[in-house]
Amino acid sequence: MKPIAPDRVGSFFEPLDYNLAIASIIAGLTPGEAYTDNLETPEVALLCYNHHLFLAGSPGDGTFNQVLNRFIGRTILPKFADAGRDVFFLHVSSDSWHPHIDDILSGWYPVIRQRAYLECTQHSQDWRDLLNPEFSLRPVNSKLLSQSHLENMDYLKEELCSERPTIDDFLQKSFGFCVIQDEQLAGWCLSEYNTGDRCEVGVATVDTYQRQGLGTVTTLALLEHAFSHGYHRVGWHSWKRNIPSVALALRTGFNEVQDYSIYLCALNLAIQFALHGDDHRSVGAYQEAMTWYEKAISIDTAPGWVFFNTARCLALMGESKKAFDHLLQAIKRGFDDLEQFRQEPDLVPLHANPAWESLFQ
Repeated sequence: MKPIAPDRVGSFFEPLDYNLAIASIIAGLTPGEAYTDNLETPEVALLCYNHHLFLAGSPGDGTFNQVLNRFIGRTILPKFADAGRDVFFLHVSSDSWHPHIDDILSGWYPVIRQRAYLECTQHSQDWRDLLNPEFSLRPVNSKLLSQSHLENMDYLKEELCSERPTIDDFLQKSFGFCVIQDEQLAGWCLSEYNTGDRCEVGVATVDTYQRQGLGTVTTLALLEHAFSHGYHRVGWHSWKRNIPSVALALRTGFNEVQDYSIYLCALNLAIQFALHGDDHRSVGAYQEAMTWYEKAISIDTAPGWVFFNTARCLALMGESKKAFDHLLQAIKRGFDDLEQFRQEPDLVPLHANPAWESLFQ
């Protein structure tokens, strides 16, 4: 794979037009990298930015898949790791790539995930009627960011750089709104990949402020600003299984445009194996889930939540002693959110066991 100017392979990515990051990279507004199989007569193009890989063109044979696998592993992923990214996502331009994914991502054990793309083309609701008077709405600008005493400011700054390389880049090219109560940032909605008359949004609400309508307020404020400043299409991407996110988008005027699939890989294999375990557990395939969980916990780098999810599976299987053993391991590895322990439905079979209360003590 050879470096190439992104605009030279822009046409390859037309089937992925719903993903505005691509147009932003091609327009030079986002610092992505482009590669191709042949500079003179390209048949395959790869765009890379942040932790996203966009693959387009005509799938090659087994030999090319091996070349692409090595290129991703030796050239792309070290850059992601250096930037602190612990997962990466692969987007493909057509279904013709799917039979080749196991070869292209060999060694990373990809899991497939379903995403939804929604879009809003007009603003029709006023956020002012919905804002609780105990909160104030503020634009996300340099004046706000200078108030370092505000609680959750680090969280907001991290979000500013989730799809932009720096905070300054966000301030120059994007916009957003947040809600504040007393001295705490409670939630925000930020524009992403602003390109031409389009942008996309990212919404977050601090856990302790959820279910108070703040996501609705910040989203409507952003839409009002966008449509009054020359934007005609605002996009929203969500995991299909994230029902609250999709519901929020629909509630604020977005319409579903299409569903699509992406491949998710964690650089830590313990996490990747656990993701496979989670998928099997979620459909009741507990034995298959345990096969993956056992692979995950055999790796020293397995985080505490992997043991917690393994315990969930064991509890559902009636293996209470093993479940408690894994819960103890989760706690030892720092996964000690007592409320999550108490509220997890999969652990209900353990509640009648005397060891349950002993665990909390």
